[in-house]
Amino acid sequence: MPYRVQEPYIIVNGQRLTSPTEPPQRLPWCDQCNTLAANLANLYTELSPKWWEWFSFPKFSCEENAFMGCAAHPVEPEIRFLDGRVERFINLPPTRWERMKEPEGLIVAAVLAVIFAIVVDRLSGLFSPLQSHAMISHLVNLLIRSWNATTAGYGTTTLGFILWVVLFTVLLWFAGVFGTWITLRRKKLPASFKEIVRNSLMSGVFSVLCIVVIAVISYSVFFVRTIYQDHQTLANRVATLEQTNADVKKELELRKRSIVTGDPVFVHTIYLLQAFNMYRHALNGKRCVLMITAPADGKEGGAIGSMVAQFSNSVSGCFTFGPMDANADPDVEKRAEEGMVPDKIVFHADRGNPAAEQLFMNLGNLIQSKRSYDMPPASARAHLYSIPNPGDEEVIWLQFGSNVKWNN
Repeated sequence: MPYRVQEPYIIVNGQRLTSPTEPPQRLPWCDQCNTLAANLANLYTELSPKWWEWFSFPKFSCEENAFMGCAAHPVEPEIRFLDGRVERFINLPPTRWERMKEPEGLIVAAVLAVIFAIVVDRLSGLFSPLQSHAMISHLVNLLIRSWNATTAGYGTTTLGFILWVVLFTVLLWFAGVFGTWITLRRKKLPASFKEIVRNSLMSGVFSVLCIVVIAVISYSVFFVRTIYQDHQTLANRVATLEQTNADVKKELELRKRSIVTGDPVFVHTIYLLQAFNMYRHALNGKRCVLMITAPADGKEGGAIGSMVAQFSNSVSGCFTFGPMDANADPDVEKRAEEGMVPDKIVFHADRGNPAAEQLFMNLGNLIQSKRSYDMPPASARAHLYSIPNPGDEEVIWLQFGSNVKWNN
């Protein structure tokens, strides 16, 4: 500031006389000429905020009497902004928080709130609660595995990191504070332990911040590394699954157009045909009837029952009936389920029938079977099947249970 310090004086008879007892005076002078200042003006400068102070800024520093002028060179207060703008000072601009309380700021805040609510609603529609829970679980798992990789990179564990890094640093700082206090007491200097702690607090905070910075940087590196490794693992799994799907599709196309002799179903079919072919030869030309029943919920048993009905008829020459839909007729359902044994075929045939016994033995090698002599009476058979000239035929009833499967 253009202040000048001079001794006070008076002019007597054209001479300047000073008093040796009067102290020097500090007088304001014009910035542009050699005259006393007639008016003064302040300078306001915008301060640079920290990131957490953004809403409470802009703030300004005030330099009082920064400009001095005279009647010929008047001055006005100025305000300088961080972007280099210089304006005439009228009043300080409001802070960002104060601007938000104005009508325009409230309208902008309401619009942003509506947009945020729409975005959140759309995102919540994309992810179900189960998916959100799975995402959180995967994120927690990723964070834990990244931390385990970080501590493994340190050559320690989480407990070791807490004890030998964090706690050890705090104890070293406390030991330094305590040593300083002992030294000052030995020198008989006035020392307050609280004051020493207060003076050393910055070094302790700095030490902890150094540990935090190192931990955050190293954790970030291992976090990215874990994500990359997971990506590689998933990419390899996707490639493996794609190759497996291609092989399965190829095998499926092959089985659509041909019978693979190495499949177990081919072996089962061959033995099934042989069993009923041997049964046909054992009958020695005698007529036969094959009834097949299966429960409504037989699942695999119903499928095998249909397979037996289709293939047996072509080689045995028997009149084949069933399996019928048990859901469509209560009588069929009762006949299929009464006396049924789960996971097995109940083989119904009359006693003293060598051909039936041979068929039972051959079928038992393919499917778990149980022998039974309970047969429908001759009077009721007319309601079960219809053949030309009934009465002298051999009847076999294969009652499939639920979940019947091949032996191997």
